[in-house]
Amino acid sequence: MTTKKRNKFTAAVALTAAVSVLFISGCTKDWKEDIENLEKRVALLEQTAGTLEQQLRDGALIRSVTALPGNAGWKIEFTGGSLPSIDILNGTNGADGADGTNGANGADGITPQIDVRVNPDGTVSLWINSGSGWTDTEIDLTGPAGDTGAEGPAGPAGSTGPTGPAGSTGPAGPAGPTGPAGSTGPAGPAGPTGPAGPKGSNGSNGANGVSPRIDVRTNPDGTVTIWYNVTSGYPASGWVNTGYDLTALTGAGPILAVVDNSADGTVTFVMNDGASTPFTFEKASTAIRFEILTPTVEMLRSTNSTCEIKFRVNPSNAFIPTGSGAAIDKWELDETATQVFTRSGYVTPPTNLSLESILPDATGDGQYIATIRRASAAPTGNIEYVMALVLNVNSAADPALVSSSPFGVRNPPPGSALNPFRVSNLAQLLQVGTGMPAGWDLYAHYRQTANIDVSSVASWMRIGDSGTPFMGSYDGGGYTIDGLNITGSVSIANGLFGQIDSIAGLSNTGLVRRVRLTNVVFNSNSYYVGGVAGENRGTVENCSVEGVMNNSNTNSTGGIGGVVASNRGVVQNCLSAVNVTIGSEYAGGVVSENYGIVDRCYATGNVRSSGNNSNSIGGVVGHNFTMGSVQNCVALNGNVRNFIDFRTGRVFVGSVISQNNYARDDMTVILVSGTYTPVSDPDGKDGADVSTAVYNTQAFWEGLGYDFSATGPWIWDATLQLPVIR
Repeated sequence: MTTKKRNKFTAAVALTAAVSVLFISGCTKDWKEDIENLEKRVALLEQTAGTLEQQLRDGALIRSVTALPGNAGWKIEFTGGSLPSIDILNGTNGADGADGTNGANGADGITPQIDVRVNPDGTVSLWINSGSGWTDTEIDLTGPAGDTGAEGPAGPAGSTGPTGPAGSTGPAGPAGPTGPAGSTGPAGPAGPTGPAGPKGSNGSNGANGVSPRIDVRTNPDGTVTIWYNVTSGYPASGWVNTGYDLTALTGAGPILAVVDNSADGTVTFVMNDGASTPFTFEKASTAIRFEILTPTVEMLRSTNSTCEIKFRVNPSNAFIPTGSGAAIDKWELDETATQVFTRSGYVTPPTNLSLESILPDATGDGQYIATIRRASAAPTGNIEYVMALVLNVNSAADPALVSSSPFGVRNPPPGSALNPFRVSNLAQLLQVGTGMPAGWDLYAHYRQTANIDVSSVASWMRIGDSGTPFMGSYDGGGYTIDGLNITGSVSIANGLFGQIDSIAGLSNTGLVRRVRLTNVVFNSNSYYVGGVAGENRGTVENCSVEGVMNNSNTNSTGGIGGVVASNRGVVQNCLSAVNVTIGSEYAGGVVSENYGIVDRCYATGNVRSSGNNSNSIGGVVGHNFTMGSVQNCVALNGNVRNFIDFRTGRVFVGSVISQNNYARDDMTVILVSGTYTPVSDPDGKDGADVSTAVYNTQAFWEGLGYDFSATGPWIWDATLQLPVIR
C-alpha cells in the first residue's frame, strides 16, 4: 500500500472512532444539552482557529505551546503578528449518562477468506473475501529485490537454419555512356616549299636620330661621372650628369662601348669594369620627379633654427646640384606644392623659411639631406608649412623643374604640439604660462603626466587673463588636479585658466583637454568663474569637474559655471558634478552663459540661486544667447532653484537654438515665487524626460553621439551606470 493510501486509511479509522465515541456517549444522557454544549465548543474552536489563521497570515511564527494550569487548555505564543499569544481552553466534562439498554444480539459473523496474490503490475498484496467477492486491500507485501544471482553458464549454440531460396534475377541496368573519342593520329609529312613571293616596295625613311654627345667630367665634389647632351647644337645648358661614378675605375678607357637602342630610346654604357648601365636620354624640357623619403619633420621654434629633410633621387643616378649658397641657386622651396611642377613661375617660396644646403648623406646610402632654416622674423605660434623641393634644370628661358612630393614642416619641439612641455608636479604647474623657464609661455603646449595636489595653494592664480589669454594647448592626460581653491575676487575671468583664446588659422591653439578637477572649492565674487576657465574663446573638451562653487554676491555681474563660465568657443564632451550657487547673473551646471557651442555634456550637481535677482538658471547652461547652441546634453541635476519661471530651465534658458537634449524626469525645479511645470521637449529649454532606467544604459548615451570606442573620450562606469571621461 502506498504511503498516501496508508495515510488516508489511518485518518479514516481515527475519524470513525471519534464519531463512534461521540455517538455512543451522546445516547446515554440528555442529548439536547450535550448538543448545545458541543455547538458552543465548536464555535469557540472556530473562533480560535480563525485567530490562529490570521496570525499566520500576518507573518507570525509559533514560538511555543504550553499547557495551562489545571489542564484547562493550551497557550500558544507567537513571534510577530498582531497578538503575542492565544489560549485554547478544554471543554468541561459532561455529567455521566444513564446506563443504556443492552443491544440486540448481532448477526452471525462471516469468517473472511484471505489470500496473498501477485498482481499484474508485479506487486504482491493482501486480498480478502468477506462473502461479496475478492477485494485488493492494497497492502503491499512486495519484498525488496534480492541480490542478483550469479550468471549462469552459456547455453549451447543453436543449430544453423536451412538456407533460404535464391531471389529472382533483377532487370538489366541502362546502357553506360559512350566512351571518349580516340586521340588524333600523327600529322602527315610536310608538303614541298612553294615558290618565293614578289619583292616588296621600299619603306619610308626613318626620322633623324639624335646622336648624344658623351663626356667624362670631374665634378666640384671630386667625383668623376659621365655626362651627356642630346639637345640640338649641344648648348652648355643641355648637359646632364648620369650620376655614374667613375672615380674608382682604373685602366685605359673607362667606357668600353656605347650601345644605342632605338627601339626603346635608351643608350647603354658598357664600362671597363664590366658594368652595363642603360640611360634614357630625354629632352631637358621634360620634368623629372624625385620623392621625399621622410614623414613630417619638426622645426625648433627659436629664431634661426633649422630642420633637415632626407630624400633620395629617382632615378638614383640622376645628377643634382649639391652644396650651399650659390651652388644650389637652382633649388627652391615651394609652399603651395600639391603636384608635380613643370614651370618655375608656379613656385611660391614660403614665408620665413629658406633652403640653406643640400648635401649627400654622410652614410653613403645614396640619399641627400636638405637643410631648411627659419628666418629671424618668424612669428610665434604653431605654424605649419606644406611644400616641395623644386630644382630648375634648364635655362631661365625655358625653365624645367624637378619637383619632390609635398612634405610638411611643423614647429616646434620643445613646447610644440608634438613635443609639449611635461607637467608632473605643482611647481611645474605653477610655471605654466609664466615664461619661466624660457619657452613656458602662454603660446606653448603642455601635457600633464601625473596627478597633482594643489590644495596647499590658498587661492589659485589663474593661467592667462582677458588681456593676455592662454593661446597654447594644455592636455591633462586624464590625470587629476586635486584641491583647487579660489577665494576673493579678480576683475574678469577666474578658474584654472582665466581666459582661453585661439589663433585664427592655426591648429592646436587655445585648446584645453582631458583635465580632471577634483574637490574644487570656489568662494569667489569674480566676474565669470568656471572650473576649467572663466572665459573660453577656444576649445575645452573631454574635461570633468567635481566640487562646490559659490558666488553669493548679489551685486556682481558675470556668471558661474561648473566647467566654463562664459563660452564663446566650443565646450564638448565634458562632465560636471559641481553644486553651483550664485547670488545674481547666470548659473549653469556646465556653462553659465553660452555664445558658442555646447555639445555632448552632462551635469549632476544642484544649481541654485541664493539671491532675488538671478537672471537665468539652468541644469546644463544658465543662459543660451542667440548665436549659441546646446545639443546632445543631459541634465541629471537633483534640483534647480530660482525665483522666476521664465528665467529657469531644466537644461538651459534663452535661445532655442538647441536640439536633442534631455533631463531626468524626477528633477525637482523649485520656484520661490510660484510653481514650475516643465515641458518635455528635446529641442526646448527643459529637454525631453528621461527615466533613471533609461539613462543608466550605455545605449541611451550612444544614441546621443557619446563615443565609447577605444579612442573615444568616454568610458562606461558599470558601478555608477553613467559615462565618465577616459
